[in-house]
Amino acid sequence: MSANRKPPLVFLHIVLLSILSSQIIASPEAQAEALVKWKNSLTPPPPLTSWSLSNLNNLCNWTSIVCDSTGTVSEINLSSGAEFNGTQAKLIGTLAHFNFTPFLNLTRFDLSHNHLCGPITSEIGRLTELCLTVLDLSQNKFNGTVPESLFTNLGKLELLYLFDNLFRGPLSPNISHLSKLKYLRLGVNQFSGLIPEDIGAILNLRIIGMFNNSLEGRILCSLGQLKGLSILRLGMNSLNFTIPSELGFCANLTELGLATNSFTGEIPPEISLFTKLKYLYLYSNQLSGSIPYEIGNLKDLIELDLSKNHLWFDSSDSLEPQKPLTLRTKTSSLSSNELSGEIPTVLGNLRLLYSLNLSRNHLTGEIPWNLVSYTSSTVPENCESLLTKDLTNNYMNMVDLSSNRLLGNILEDLARLSQSESLNLSHNQLSGEFSSSFSGMVSLSNISIDFSYNNLTSLIPTSFVFKDAPATAYVGNSAIVARLKTCYRKTKLLKQESRSILECEEKAKSLIWGRDRKFTSRNIVKATENFHENYSIGKGGF
Repeated sequence: MSANRKPPLVFLHIVLLSILSSQIIASPEAQAEALVKWKNSLTPPPPLTSWSLSNLNNLCNWTSIVCDSTGTVSEINLSSGAEFNGTQAKLIGTLAHFNFTPFLNLTRFDLSHNHLCGPITSEIGRLTELCLTVLDLSQNKFNGTVPESLFTNLGKLELLYLFDNLFRGPLSPNISHLSKLKYLRLGVNQFSGLIPEDIGAILNLRIIGMFNNSLEGRILCSLGQLKGLSILRLGMNSLNFTIPSELGFCANLTELGLATNSFTGEIPPEISLFTKLKYLYLYSNQLSGSIPYEIGNLKDLIELDLSKNHLWFDSSDSLEPQKPLTLRTKTSSLSSNELSGEIPTVLGNLRLLYSLNLSRNHLTGEIPWNLVSYTSSTVPENCESLLTKDLTNNYMNMVDLSSNRLLGNILEDLARLSQSESLNLSHNQLSGEFSSSFSGMVSLSNISIDFSYNNLTSLIPTSFVFKDAPATAYVGNSAIVARLKTCYRKTKLLKQESRSILECEEKAKSLIWGRDRKFTSRNIVKATENFHENYSIGKGGF
């Protein structure tokens, strides 16, 4: 009988000893000693004056330390370093001398936005899976591989941020052990290899950020299981194959970033299932086929960038009223694709569009000027003259139609665009003469206009360059007869600005341009010694 009772007694004895030893290890004294030792290993030691063994009784009041009800440390938050005299002192050093063992009750460990370096040792797994929910080591200079103990021992993690470091190597297949994970950001590192197959099993994931690494292979179809996923950032990698249609099951996506990879094939029509999508970045891939009209179903879309692919307009879609290519975004770029034919006069709710880039394509025909002047929520059946339009409340600020094969005259009514900041029509086949009415355009706002490399008349109206406006204008014919840059401050200066500034501006304008003098582009070339850099007063624009 007594022999049968010994094993339970021995087991109970071992359990009691382990509990007592863990309490001793996790005591405030042990924690304070570990924190002070690590602080002193940093170079220079950060200005954490409260971190002192002589201040042991106030451990829970130490800077960046939070305690739980037991009086032991539950949070270490040193994001952006330590504040000292109103300024932030970044931490410089490593984690080599950080003793993780005493911090059994730690729920948050945040060292982000510092200058810490070196590898992360396997000792980080001593934080155990019992408590730690937030681990943020982002925006440092940590390197090496991520220890397996981080994935196998920290099963309670809900947030894991390692982005903007120098971590390398393949991602651990044990990442699926982090079954509670909601926010995973590993971008801007040197991770390589395939995306772990079981990442789709982490069903609580809301954010996946792995952009700017060296990941390769395909996007896993299993990602379609993540019904709550809102942000997927995989851009700037070496991913290839096609975009899986299974992503359409991620109905809560608000941002999809797959840019700068090697994806091929067509944009799947299942993209229309992303009814909450706000940002879609597919630029710099090898996507082909027609731009799906289903993009028009994304009513919350703010930014769309499909540039640098092999996409085109489907002519049948653009001609069928029930399937127009609709752009409801604020910014859209379709540049550097295979777009051909005329620019569709029906592109959707242009009233909301802020920036449109169709440059570097094969577009022909005349410009449908509703692209840059439209103010109503309905697009007219034909491209009527701007003479009948009121453009004073135009929403479009940036339009780039350069490097196409566009024809036609530059309409005088273009001068009535009062809100535009940038208009690039260069490298086309536009023709016509400049009108003095253009001077009203550049006098209204900060604006950059590029008409260069066209078939325009080279004579520039005097009023075009004498207006007191901060503007950049590039004009000329195919041989670039003239390129002008005027960089003046606005004349509507506030009353409190000194009179001397006004006087200097007037003097500068007189020195550069002269007063009330008419001249041609040939005069400008001669006066500036063929646009020598000594006569440059600034660079910018297009």
